[in-house]
Amino acid sequence: AHLNIGNILRRLGRLDEAKVELEQALAIRMRIPESGPSELIKTMAELARVTRQRGDTAEAIRLQEDVLARRIALHGEMHHAVADT
Repeated sequence: AHLNIGNILRRLGRLDEAKVELEQALAIRMRIPESGPSELIKTMAELARVTRQRGDTAEAIRLQEDVLARRIALHGEMHHAVADT
């Protein structure tokens, strides 16, 4: 629910609120490993997007580098999700 609400808020331009929702979604995903690595990565990528849109480039890069490393570990270097990242 937090991921969906965060995405809606981002589309509405309410980036500060979106970031809070996405941080909550990420915290939940980190505590529930059985939700799967893809869901964790997707949540991190959305948080990175909002962080970049808010102008916090350094934090967005840190998050995106984490997303990239996790996608490589999950899919291998030649997967399209890695290229998208």
